[in-house]
Amino acid sequence: MRRIIQISVLVVSSIILTLGGTELFLRLAGYEPNTNPRLRFDPTLGWTLDPKWESVDSIRPDGFRHTATTDPHSGRRRLIILGDSFAVGGQLPFREIFAGLLTAWLDGDTAAQSDGGEDDAWDVVNLAASGWGTGQQLIALRERGFEPRPDAVVLSVFPYNDLCNNNIEQAFTCSILDFHRPYFVVDRGILKATSLNPTRARLRRHWRLFALAEVGLRWGFPAPKETPEMKRKERTKLRREVLRERSRRVGLEFDSNLHSLVPEPHQPQVVRDGWKITERLMAEMKGDLDDLGVPLISVVVPFADTFNVGWVEGQRRKGRPVQADHATSTVENFMRDLEVPVISVRQQIWASGMDPHAYFHPRGRKGDRHFSSFGHRSIATWILEQMGEIGLTERLAPPSPAQ
Repeated sequence: MRRIIQISVLVVSSIILTLGGTELFLRLAGYEPNTNPRLRFDPTLGWTLDPKWESVDSIRPDGFRHTATTDPHSGRRRLIILGDSFAVGGQLPFREIFAGLLTAWLDGDTAAQSDGGEDDAWDVVNLAASGWGTGQQLIALRERGFEPRPDAVVLSVFPYNDLCNNNIEQAFTCSILDFHRPYFVVDRGILKATSLNPTRARLRRHWRLFALAEVGLRWGFPAPKETPEMKRKERTKLRREVLRERSRRVGLEFDSNLHSLVPEPHQPQVVRDGWKITERLMAEMKGDLDDLGVPLISVVVPFADTFNVGWVEGQRRKGRPVQADHATSTVENFMRDLEVPVISVRQQIWASGMDPHAYFHPRGRKGDRHFSSFGHRSIATWILEQMGEIGLTERLAPPSPAQ
């Protein structure tokens, strides 16, 4: 009996030492449970950008694409930008995206032209990551945006997919990144952070070995079985099949994203719940900033295809009662009710009289309907004008393109 106990203790000790040694090795090796080669796992935000992403410049070690410092004694004012891939602008050099343009335009040398004061210079901190929803942006603001205190915050909203990214009930219906995504739910009237599996999320945060097992064995991943040999179109097709299957499971008749364009009388309950949590998140953000006396500016981004009458009519012929501006107008009206200045990208494009598609990348190998260089410059101009209107800066017009 004593012999058996000794052997058992030896076996258990060996297992513990092996697991401990593996955990130590994974930490020293810098292992992170990344599910996308361009993103880096973050224990609270789900993911940020990977600084090793060679095709994108100005990604700082903190996982965000900007050039700002965080020195509280710099004497510079601080503009926080919250957003998703539209704010990341991964198809363009940093100097051409609206965060980069604002960085240059609000820099001390440029600001000095308006009132001669270095104290009027700004740091622009771009807290944005591809695939983020409003909940992740709220967490980023609270954890990365309040120290030092910002002087203004710009929230870039893309309601076409933010709606399903914010709703835990719609997990894996419009994104295969939801496995690591933090969510918010309303519990007894209070907004609380959670995840798809809170117990596993806690283990993942603290144990690299557990995270490795999750990724390696694909526990809970509904993602398709992709292979390195697959072409981009093949991978995209597989992913869409997975998302559509998950959408059907929660009672959605067609693609989850498209439901953001469906007016309320035709919305399934899960979509109505998505709107409720999205509006609650935006209201919570506004409340946090009001407590600090920090102004919030919203930029509401439309889906490029909704400018195409043929695309909209095509969706309707398929029995999808979409309204091109439903998602954007709903968010814009809600923001105005919160007394938040709204930059309606849709309205600005219409007012310009230009071809709407000039503001977006065309479809193709490098184009996926995000902002073009011209689109980013327009967004930066509108933000700068709005900052002037609410008294944040005296400079109401951007430099000429040559500058």
